Amino acid sequence: AQPDEVVGRMTITIHQEKLEYTVEKVAVNAVMAGAGPEHLPVILALAASEEASMPSSTTSFGRMAVVNGPIRQEIGMNCGLGALSPFNHANSAIGRAWTLMTVNLADSRPGETFMGSTGNNMNYNNMMIAENEERSIWEPFHVRKGYKREESVVSFFQGWSAINSMGAAGCRRPAQEETLIIMQAFPCLQGAITLVMDPLVAKHLKEQGFDDPGQLSRYLSENFRMTAGQFWASDVVYSLVEPNARNGMEPYASWLKLPKDAVIAPYTAPEKINMVVVGGETQALWLTTDM
Repeated sequence: AQPDEVVGRMTITIHQEKLEYTVEKVAVNAVMAGAGPEHLPVILALAASEEASMPSSTTSFGRMAVVNGPIRQEIGMNCGLGALSPFNHANSAIGRAWTLMTVNLADSRPGETFMGSTGNNMNYNNMMIAENEERSIWEPFHVRKGYKREESVVSFFQGWSAINSMGAAGCRRPAQEETLIIMQAFPCLQGAITLVMDPLVAKHLKEQGFDDPGQLSRYLSENFRMTAGQFWASDVVYSLVEPNARNGMEPYASWLKLPKDAVIAPYTAPEKINMVVVGGETQALWLTTDM
């Protein structure tokens, strides 16, 4: 790539025209983040996606990117123990570069273009992780999405929130039942959720009969239930969905008419329930809600 080659255009708000940037501008932000030349392919992929690390909304969104394929090992990303911690230079610098590009190239300014009410601590370097393909008992995430194992892929996620769970450790319930309980905290609007689990959690789930993540997605979709009262009790859900529900958008229009104790199934699309295996074998489980 040449320094003056245009990589992409980015904005954090629909009220502003997308701003154009070149390879050189991306490289400058990468250097400011502490990244080396070997990290630039992933950072350029982030830039080319035109996805900002902190979209403008009164809701303070977090972002996550998952790296798959040979590039993980080539640039020394940590996909094992402490993968979400700040110990690894590649993970930290790449994630920080994404934020600096959003600030400097997408013109993110608090109170003018950025409207996050509280902001989000994850925006410092985001959840920048590489999948632990070597220790996972399932196919890598990017292979499940249609790419070849030997291809290097960066996947993007935008979420309302994230929660850390003991998962299969320290409780007598199977991991899939523990996950159903944790999902009560996520009455999400789009019925989307991502489970970030370490290899032992994935192993336990396979021992419970989930031979592939698709089976687990279907199980969670078919078995998770909450009351209509719980769903509408969320201020964010109510303020964003209720106007559309009154205009006839389904299934929300029907849910709005239900008594508070009526049971609904918010996660109706199994394909929107994703699994990523990351980390060392300590039985940790993270859940993030996605848009």
